[in-house]
Amino acid sequence: MLSSAALAFPAIIPSTVLGQDAPSKRINIGLIGMGLMMGGHHRIMLSRPDTQVLAVCDVDAGKRAKAKETTERAYASRTSSGARVR
Repeated sequence: MLSSAALAFPAIIPSTVLGQDAPSKRINIGLIGMGLMMGGHHRIMLSRPDTQVLAVCDVDAGKRAKAKETTERAYASRTSSGARVR
């Protein structure tokens, strides 16, 4: 009985868990302090398919809003519907 359960186990795992687009193959990142140096890191992280910027933070509301807008625009441009990439 145990051997039949072991053979059936891989069949119940969705292919997205083990495939090329598996969540474990992407680094989710939050960026703190959106000054000059982090601005460069921000652009690099947005261009990488293996990372996703989930949050940006800065005490300066203007810098924070600009970084949020840049992030949303970058991900919206990757989909035909403009929906956020998951």
